[in-house]
Amino acid sequence: GNCRSWSNIETIRRELDVFLVLVTRAYGRRPIVYFTRESYERVLDGHLAGHATWARSLFGRPRPRFGPWAFWQYAHNGRVRGIEGLVDLNVFQGSPDALHTLRDGAVSVSAERAAQ
Repeated sequence: GNCRSWSNIETIRRELDVFLVLVTRAYGRRPIVYFTRESYERVLDGHLAGHATWARSLFGRPRPRFGPWAFWQYAHNGRVRGIEGLVDLNVFQGSPDALHTLRDGAVSVSAERAAQ
């Protein structure tokens, strides 16, 4: 990951929790949490109740231990007509209705309970 110091994982988790609460309050929607394999394994595993995730895995499908992911970034060097330069390429795991639900900020009852 981009973090140069992993010296205090609990501090990182506390700061992330505060950030997620502030963003949720400011926008009225739960943010989607983007992660790399390393950040998931060291910081996020077991600490994302109620948040959709966006996995960055450039060398293959995200591992099952990452749990259910909503988005997967599978490339960072894609090309899209009409955009100059390289772009990230991503896929959504779900139906158009699931994407609309996620966009609208709806959270399942079970996820809400797990976050409390």
